[in-house]
Amino acid sequence: MDAIFVEEMPRSRVAVLLKHFSRLADGREPWRIAYPLAEVLLLLTCATISGCDDFDDIVAWGEHHLDFLRRFSPFHHGIPCVRWLQTLVNRLDPVLFGRCFESWIKELWPGRHDLIAIDGKTSRRTHDKRKGLKALHTLSAYATNARLVLGQLSVPEKTNEITAIPELLDHLAETKQLEGALVTIDAMGCQVAIADKIVEHKADYLLALKGNQPTLEAEVADYFNSAPQKNSSARTRKLKRGMAASRCEPTRLRPMSTGSSPAGATRASRASPA
Repeated sequence: MDAIFVEEMPRSRVAVLLKHFSRLADGREPWRIAYPLAEVLLLLTCATISGCDDFDDIVAWGEHHLDFLRRFSPFHHGIPCVRWLQTLVNRLDPVLFGRCFESWIKELWPGRHDLIAIDGKTSRRTHDKRKGLKALHTLSAYATNARLVLGQLSVPEKTNEITAIPELLDHLAETKQLEGALVTIDAMGCQVAIADKIVEHKADYLLALKGNQPTLEAEVADYFNSAPQKNSSARTRKLKRGMAASRCEPTRLRPMSTGSSPAGATRASRASPA
């Protein structure tokens, strides 16, 4: 009885996955399909969860774990080659694929997330020099406690993250993932408009501060120079050397505290270049 239960639980989770991705259309002629789309999605999901981040790794993982995959689907023709897998994935509607993925994640983890990290990543081996295409750069919202990607946008390059972050925040708010959460972003996102957007959606923020905001950096350094002696802990000295954080609303000039260590001020960022 226990063996049946252990076997049926993964099958039910696969059924949930395929239900949400059933909106993806497969334009191939049915009688010529050697690798059904459902099998490909199962392969992609399992391999990605296992840490594979390119098609070579996905195919290698599938070939090594083919017996495991066949517990849930026949895989009559085994695992597709790298070129074939890449061609099929590139034919999928990326926007619809993202929505299917997000709805699947939401059903798996319906509760609110306390910590959301927003960061960009460039995927290796996704450039095409012959066609003049740069490597794929994506901006992701990651629920750190749940280890889930809540939303993702494709951006031309890292410098475009500043304009893409507000769009991603709006999307998280629309899917009811943002309210009440603490959002962390690196120094690229230390912008007044981004802080305002987070507060607008009833969330808190923790922003890294470096030399890209010289006015704010100088004010934070001046604050630490005049801070009370009781706050001169090792953690405070580390922040003084170049990293500051804030969770206060960007309409006031007041330092916030994490425990006994002041964490910075934000009104200066309103006067600094965005």
